[in-house]
Amino acid sequence: MSTKTKKTNGFILIEILVSLVVLSVGILFLVRSLSMITKSNSQIRNNCLSYLLLDNIYNQLYSKEQISPGKVFLDKKEFLWDLTVNNTSDILKNLTINVTWGKNGSSSTASLSHTTIDLKQ
Repeated sequence: MSTKTKKTNGFILIEILVSLVVLSVGILFLVRSLSMITKSNSQIRNNCLSYLLLDNIYNQLYSKEQISPGKVFLDKKEFLWDLTVNNTSDILKNLTINVTWGKNGSSSTASLSHTTIDLKQ
């Protein structure tokens, strides 16, 4: 008994469909990864800007400049900041600077706290 084997010279339809599905899933994950990287990059940039603002405000306090809380526009984004001073004792003051940015639903905050000695008394 002889068996004939049929040799194909190309791809069958099932192989093409499976390869298209695998390729489309790979492209979908690639696009999603790029989207997440872009969002993460934006968050890192906003964090860096907020810490630069915190440093600037702290330096103004250290140089005894008169400052008042408010808002600052950096990189076309609004950063709100406030200053809280708590007297922990007669000569110790705890300064806390809070910076907030973003929309109400997804706002972020950075803060800096420092204790100083007030020798004016």
